[in-house]
Amino acid sequence: MRELVEDGRDADRRFRLRSATPRSTTPSRGASVIAPSTPGTYALLFCSRAARIRVGALGEVRLPAGSVVYVGSAFGPGGLAGRLRHHLRPVARPRWHLDYLRPALELRGVWLGEGPRRAEHQWAGWFAGLPAVSLPHPRFGASDCRCRSHLFHWRRPPGRRRVEDGLRAGSDAGTLCFLRASQLRAWVAAPPIGTG
Repeated sequence: MRELVEDGRDADRRFRLRSATPRSTTPSRGASVIAPSTPGTYALLFCSRAARIRVGALGEVRLPAGSVVYVGSAFGPGGLAGRLRHHLRPVARPRWHLDYLRPALELRGVWLGEGPRRAEHQWAGWFAGLPAVSLPHPRFGASDCRCRSHLFHWRRPPGRRRVEDGLRAGSDAGTLCFLRASQLRAWVAAPPIGTG
């Protein structure tokens, strides 16, 4: 059994996993920051610069400057950890819609919902209903579902606590947390818990 606990050592409010089973005695170099290789849902928060980018079959996407959230899920091999590694690495050949936009985006953080049930459509619906939200392109990231989009833009993003409360109330995602970009990058550079 795992649960999230706040690491109160500094003002960064780092989150880590606490496990009922003992971890390896090998140092994990920060791998205890939550981003498990279990399935789940995520919402990436970016700062965007204004750009026009051709996105595969979607055509040209006009990305305004401001804050952007992209909602996705990770239920394949590697789970959340594998998908987040992909989103942090340079992409030689774009696979997902978001891959095309990444040169115009700067990662600020990610909300993670760990759990076996897909919550991305609930999360996308919640983000779409927020005041002052715009959709840079209809159906972006949503070619395989009925959502209006999985990409949302604001001049200024909604507050972190408001987002966490909304995502928690509007979905059945299990554990929910937010990681700043630096925390996520540190985790990606570390081996998984229990490896050397």
